[in-house]
Amino acid sequence: VRPASPPAGTPLELGKGPAPASPPPAATGPLITGSGVAMLDAPREQFNTALQAFQSGEYQQAEDGFKAFMSANTGHRLTPDAIFYIGETYFQRSRPREAAEQYLKVTTDYSKSTRAPESMVRLGQTLAALGNAEQACATFTEFGKRYPAATASVKRLAEREMAKDHC
Repeated sequence: VRPASPPAGTPLELGKGPAPASPPPAATGPLITGSGVAMLDAPREQFNTALQAFQSGEYQQAEDGFKAFMSANTGHRLTPDAIFYIGETYFQRSRPREAAEQYLKVTTDYSKSTRAPESMVRLGQTLAALGNAEQACATFTEFGKRYPAATASVKRLAEREMAKDHC
């Protein structure tokens, strides 16, 4: 004989009540973890991993990470930043021609991005490093026209470079 169920509204005594009819429902949706932290923005995490490699001086690893980020996240809002940092990895490894290509890509394909003004100054720097002082000066002059609202630090960098290159 089965014991009677308690009347409705009576607290159930644990271990004495009827067994649940079915197991509790499973959590919905996948939980992705990385470093023990739930990732709410996997593309941002991927970008940050590449950025950390760059900041640690691991330029090849950073380049590979930024390229993988762009491949996996076509059109992401951080794409201009990833292109810029790919240029920076080349610049740090004394590969000004490849760096210039990346900076040019940012200034042409993403000219309205927040990374474009700095990319244009870096383009001028790489042109100077390649021995193209005239093109470098023209780039710095264009920077001033195209980005009058650039940050003070980027403007100072452009001014220093113009003085260094005798523009």
